[in-house]
Amino acid sequence: MRRLIIIALVLFALADTATAQRITHSFNNVSMSDALKYVQQQTSKHKIVFIYNELEDFKVTTSVKGKSVTEAIKQLIGFYPIRMIQSHDNEIYVECTHKTDRHLKGIVIDENNLPLPYANVTLLNPVDSAMIGGGVTNESGYFAIPYEQERVIVRFSYVGYKTVFRNSKTSNLGTIKLEPDRYTLSGVTVKGERPHFMMSSGGLTVNVDGTVLAEMGTGIEVLGQLPLIDVKGDGGVSVIGCGKPLIYINNRLIQDNNELLRLKSSDIKSVEIITSPGARYQKNVSSVIRIQTLKPQGDGFSFSTVTNVRNNHEWGGYENINVKYRTHGLELFAEGYWRSTWLGEDNNLENDLFFEDGTIHLGQTGDTKYRSKAHLEKFGFNYDIGEHHSLGASYTLSGVNINDGTIVSEQQIWNGSVLEGRVKQDALVNRKRNPIHDVNVYYVGKVRDFLIDFNGTWYQGKDRNIDTRTEFSDELDCHDVTTNSWQCNRMTAGKIIVSHPLWKGTMSIGSEMTFTRTNGEYSNDEQSHLSSDTRIRENNEAAFAEYDFKLGNFVFEAGLRFEHIASNYYSAGIRDEDASRTYSDWFPNASITWKKGKWNWQLNYSRRINRPTYWMLRNFIQYDNRYTYEGGNPLLKPQLNHFFELSAIYSWLVFKVRYTYSTNTMAWAPMLDEQQRYVLLCNRNFDKHQRLYASIVASPRFGFYRPSLALTFNKSFFDAEQYGSALKHHRPLWRIDLKNTFDLGHSWTAMLNVRIASDAADGFQYVKSYWTVGARINKSFFNKALLLNFYADDIFRTSQERWTLYGTGVNLTKDCYNFDRTFGLTVTYNFNATRSKYKGTGAGNDEKSRL
Repeated sequence: MRRLIIIALVLFALADTATAQRITHSFNNVSMSDALKYVQQQTSKHKIVFIYNELEDFKVTTSVKGKSVTEAIKQLIGFYPIRMIQSHDNEIYVECTHKTDRHLKGIVIDENNLPLPYANVTLLNPVDSAMIGGGVTNESGYFAIPYEQERVIVRFSYVGYKTVFRNSKTSNLGTIKLEPDRYTLSGVTVKGERPHFMMSSGGLTVNVDGTVLAEMGTGIEVLGQLPLIDVKGDGGVSVIGCGKPLIYINNRLIQDNNELLRLKSSDIKSVEIITSPGARYQKNVSSVIRIQTLKPQGDGFSFSTVTNVRNNHEWGGYENINVKYRTHGLELFAEGYWRSTWLGEDNNLENDLFFEDGTIHLGQTGDTKYRSKAHLEKFGFNYDIGEHHSLGASYTLSGVNINDGTIVSEQQIWNGSVLEGRVKQDALVNRKRNPIHDVNVYYVGKVRDFLIDFNGTWYQGKDRNIDTRTEFSDELDCHDVTTNSWQCNRMTAGKIIVSHPLWKGTMSIGSEMTFTRTNGEYSNDEQSHLSSDTRIRENNEAAFAEYDFKLGNFVFEAGLRFEHIASNYYSAGIRDEDASRTYSDWFPNASITWKKGKWNWQLNYSRRINRPTYWMLRNFIQYDNRYTYEGGNPLLKPQLNHFFELSAIYSWLVFKVRYTYSTNTMAWAPMLDEQQRYVLLCNRNFDKHQRLYASIVASPRFGFYRPSLALTFNKSFFDAEQYGSALKHHRPLWRIDLKNTFDLGHSWTAMLNVRIASDAADGFQYVKSYWTVGARINKSFFNKALLLNFYADDIFRTSQERWTLYGTGVNLTKDCYNFDRTFGLTVTYNFNATRSKYKGTGAGNDEKSRL
């Protein structure tokens, strides 16, 4: 590992030598003269000659990245009437092609008062309207056009916006605002707007700023209206076809989705949905969501509160308070979060156990009810040292408790056609995941052309579970089963990424190290099950490199990650050779993107791994009933995956197809134990699994109405029959998501969402169809300082959990309603609310999710 890092640093030193004359800098509304002066300071090879006053009126807003001196100057010139001449003695002459002291200047903005780049500005003769000059706005909406006549007509135009004319007798036109153009097509009003889908590295980016999405109220509401993203009533977020993502806000990984509730939608610039993560992410990360916000506001005190009240059969809700103070680059912040949620299940279970001497059928009905209470307290600071350096630290204390959860059920046990007896089971469940400590430190900085991003994390959490189950029966034996489990997890991690311009792109190298310690104990008061005492000591060392560059309309990206993992498993203090493993593996990824006009195409490949969580590796079992147990599998191996993905974007249409080939597939599977005469459910490894996924999303806009229709196809290729399963279906999943958004004006927004899912077979499981409808109404007051969100999920109570597991010698069927129908109100108040400048992303993020 050390040799890898030393080699990488040597390569960077060579790269720095080879690219000493390359320019990387962001220019923000500076004059062309000052921009050229900056370029001159970065080179000793060239001499740049220009007349300062001649170029002073031309403003530059652009980001130069790894360009040579001549390429950088060409980018600065852009569409301005300026030319560059290079002599043989390395002198570069820059001059205005139209020699005049008079320049028509101004700024063009859109309906949201945002700069409108690349708008056309045309100068017309007021006598005959003939064109006498023109230009386009730069990235900050600024324009400067040489002209000689004292009076001109100026025409401003942009696709999707109304054309504006101005008569001008002065050289400074100030600010010109363009309004969206509404036109009628077959009786439907259509409003022009800038494209909101763009292809990005490993996925797509959705523009939020300047769209109706900015009126949703909160960050979680924005995600809920985006294509390919599924948001559940409890705030859980998943990417369709890719599972649970890592979510970042301004490069900072969020540990709690409630941060999305505190993020105002009007503060969001864009959302990037990554379905093919690169080498800098741990290889069991299947998807990433990156939220970019608008530029932070200034100094001072601010606070925000979020209050939620909901009812899903019982009352619940949460309260969040966030306080910040900023002054001269220093930000101090603190927040608190408290939640009380009622959860329940209305269950109907059917179990068929096919023993050699006959079939046991167990029918069970029951209600599960419990209340989950959570808390989170966090405080920290970050400090910006000048423009190029930022550091900070944060500490989080959190916990989740479930006190006196109850399960009341009645069972009928049949042996063939003979009723053996009825059993009533009462269960008392107590869960305590408290306290959890999380400390993060970070540094982000720039030294010459090197960008450095370092994060360190320390994590500790404790889990304690106590289950007491009492069974009563007139015909069968009565059972009392009390189980106790305890687990303590500790993790220390560090991650560093160093980036540098190289040729036409950027090279990044990094290293990530994670050290995990977990101890677990399990006992049974009645001693009907074996006790266990386990320890896991795991070290994960990784090095990675990424390179991306642009060539014409193509963008090429490639990455490679090496991971070395040593995992030692101890049972009762003795190392278990079978469960202890050492892995060393390479994980490549590559992508090619082509962009032209409204078309974007991207082809991705990546090799990734799914490692079992520590809960999957536990060495104890949970008693469900006298015939059914659930447990862990210490011998579980990681699952290796190959992903091939093709994506295309045309305007508001998005198409995606993905093929996955997996080996050592992990699947939740029941298996009959003939000797012990019970069923054990746990995760097991199977040979291989293939999956084909495809989706098409259409998100047009018709005036105040903005629909988003997503059709997805998910086909699992897995032969469950060869493992003794009775599942013969290979039916794919078809799913339709229609998300309707209505911009009603006067700060009112309404949403109506519909989802329909078909029957589908996946692994050993056959899932029945369902459909659900949800609605939302948002209203903001006082310039969006006060936000009200009324919502209703699963209005018609149709989102039922219905499936059958076809295992080895056993079929388990569940028909359950999880009380998803919810009516709620969320009130958000922001006083001088500002976006956090905290740039820490955390380290060992995927390892924390495994814990």
